Amino acid sequence: MQYIEVRELELGRGPAKICVPVVGKKKEEILATLEKCVAAEADLVELRIDHFENVRHIEDVLELLGEAREILGEMPLIFTYRTIEEGGKGDMSTEEYCTLYQEILESKTVDLVDIEAFGMSGAVSQIMRSAREHAVMTILSNHNFRKTPKQEYIIERLGIMHHLGADICKVAYMPLEKGDVDRLKKAVIEADKRMKNAPLVAIAMGDLGLESRIYPERFASCMTFASIGEESAPGQISIEEMKALMIDK
Repeated sequence: MQYIEVRELELGRGPAKICVPVVGKKKEEILATLEKCVAAEADLVELRIDHFENVRHIEDVLELLGEAREILGEMPLIFTYRTIEEGGKGDMSTEEYCTLYQEILESKTVDLVDIEAFGMSGAVSQIMRSAREHAVMTILSNHNFRKTPKQEYIIERLGIMHHLGADICKVAYMPLEKGDVDRLKKAVIEADKRMKNAPLVAIAMGDLGLESRIYPERFASCMTFASIGEESAPGQISIEEMKALMIDK
């Protein structure tokens, strides 16, 4: 099975890792949550910068990331700007989005960047190229908070992400019935075979999708997401609950 090394963490090898998304609005709130992530011994952290009140001020974002890096030490950090179209708070233009990511990549404060694979035209290839130049790993992602697409659609989208050179391919969809969860599972297992076990993440959101969070290996996922404080997506459970459930499996 393929895997990637991010600092001292191996993603795609061994048990699925627990990532905590941090969605604070104010700098002090974000830094306090990061300290809780360290205390809770999360495997890695995702900073959802689209929630940050000063996200359009690059110097404030860079200052925040510098302090975040000091708190986290060797814990890997994912940088994510999630757009409104894919369930986040972000409403930047393509130009603003690319500029933000370029500055972050040049700062060398983050280990991975999450890029929406099918959102802003022209942004993906530009950011992917810059990430490679700055030795930052990439997650290409696709989210739908309204429904779960058809099986072949999911397989196709993961295949495109893989073809584009993503280090991790991620999909997160909202199931409307139990069959949607089963369809997602079948799709990612098939995609995993076609991609020759490249690292991926698949999440079924909401209460119906709990299986995908506490049994990530059933969905060929290299990581799962758990909250400390505010959740970043429907159906997330706390890191304490997640650890207890994963131990009891």
